[in-house]
Amino acid sequence: MTIFSYQTVLLSIACILVLTKILLTYANKNKSKNLPPSPPALPFVGHLHLLKKPLHQAIGRISDQYGPITYLRFGTRPVLVVSSLSLAEQCFTTHDMAFADRVRLPSVKHVSFDYHHIGAANYGPHWRNVRQIAAVEVLSAQRLHASSDVRVGEVRDIARRLFQSWKNASI
Repeated sequence: MTIFSYQTVLLSIACILVLTKILLTYANKNKSKNLPPSPPALPFVGHLHLLKKPLHQAIGRISDQYGPITYLRFGTRPVLVVSSLSLAEQCFTTHDMAFADRVRLPSVKHVSFDYHHIGAANYGPHWRNVRQIAAVEVLSAQRLHASSDVRVGEVRDIARRLFQSWKNASI
């Protein structure tokens, strides 16, 4: 094959992928989902094109236009934006169990021993048990006091590196 035919094949494959994604997106829109309002999204990118700096102001403008609960997609990941204090309190008090689970990424599965690590486990009996062990064994007053020298040394090291970084940047 010549270079021209490679380019033609790659362009054809790219066009087919984009058209397939667009068709699947529109096919899925016809299914009734009980989702909050959302601005128009781009395929693959989602709503990332709407997020300008400063980020909190961009999300605030979207919330002003679409309401206190807004559905966004960061790439292919769904994100629920709650911009009302009273609704945020409800999310973290009344309905906290609905928001307690974590995203299950394949990479996290391997690092966290099949989601058994405290930072990757979903809320449930296993997570409560691991949290209790961490609170009693790792975060007890005796353990914190025993490791205070290490923490003080780390804080000093970070402060020294920040000072050196600032000193080198100002020259």
